[in-house]
Amino acid sequence: MIKSLVLVLLLQLIPVLCQAAPRVAVIVSSSQPEPGRAGFNLDELAKAWLSLHDHGVDVVLFSPAGGSLPVHGHKDQYAHMQRFKQATPALAQLAATRPGALLDQQSFDGVLVIGGDGAARDLPGDANVIRFLGAMARAGKPVAAVCHGVAALLDVTGADGQPLLQGRTVSAFSNREESLFGKDGGQHAQDRLETRLRARGADYRQAPAMLPYVAQDANLVTAQNPVSVQLATRRFMQLLGVTLKPALHFPDDASMALVAQALGSGAAVLEMQLALDKASYDADWMMLYALYGPSDAYPADRLPQVTSLAETIARHFPHPEVYKGLVAHHLRGKDLGRARAWLARIASDYPDFPRGTMEENIRLAGASLAAPTPAR
Repeated sequence: MIKSLVLVLLLQLIPVLCQAAPRVAVIVSSSQPEPGRAGFNLDELAKAWLSLHDHGVDVVLFSPAGGSLPVHGHKDQYAHMQRFKQATPALAQLAATRPGALLDQQSFDGVLVIGGDGAARDLPGDANVIRFLGAMARAGKPVAAVCHGVAALLDVTGADGQPLLQGRTVSAFSNREESLFGKDGGQHAQDRLETRLRARGADYRQAPAMLPYVAQDANLVTAQNPVSVQLATRRFMQLLGVTLKPALHFPDDASMALVAQALGSGAAVLEMQLALDKASYDADWMMLYALYGPSDAYPADRLPQVTSLAETIARHFPHPEVYKGLVAHHLRGKDLGRARAWLARIASDYPDFPRGTMEENIRLAGASLAAPTPAR
């Protein structure tokens, strides 16, 4: 009886044990905007790679030209970047990426395209990449792209011969993010990825700048920015039939996810989390949000909450430029009392930081508000 039960269990386990791991093509840009500088975003690749690797997915790395790609040392202070470089075969594959000519739809269960400013240059016009992405989409296999990597889909056609993106819900690096952080911040508006996606008939969606957002339309998954990469990769893996494990901790992702949560629940959530565990969050991303968030295109009724978040971040991650940004924000809102309060904090915390221009702006704003309104 016991032997029969064991045999039955073994027979049930055999299909599971023998099931091949999903095989995924990950495509990165071959572009080098400057000698020795990669056109793909290494941090985006690391997040996607680690997420796939930890779920047993077989990753094969491609670039249009193939061959060795440069690897920078930025963010080496983070544990996840060290693990990516030292505990996975990623660097070996980056030293010998497979060329786009070898991309074959029948060999892969899905494809994921990594972003970076170079991805918007060489991926959209690469015939091999376009052919492969189209074949994967027409076969109903999962297709994912993150940040600028979504540019690879611009000229891909669907089964009906129409642009794959026409009428599809997608996201990608936004025009606002391009203005704030893009390497091509000075480019013409019509050349920016959001604009080009809309021109292809895509139903473009986005979150406020720097916050996580993933769009899914059937088997197509696209992500807005670097802090959305793990979210998109996890959606992609679900389409591959992978059972998800707990998400990995990336400090920048955690920071912007916390900000997004606080936008819905109030600054008290942010205050509590930073008081409990500030070390789990990324100071640079937090300060960037405090600096640029209040000037983003939020509805007027949301601005007080955004301002409250920025001021909470400034108290936990003090920096004179963040204080200066809050002075400017309160001047735009004609709240001279709060503008003066943050200027006083600059004088107290950073006495050598130049304040003359801010003081003059506050004086002029005060004079303008005090001036009598002309009679009509």
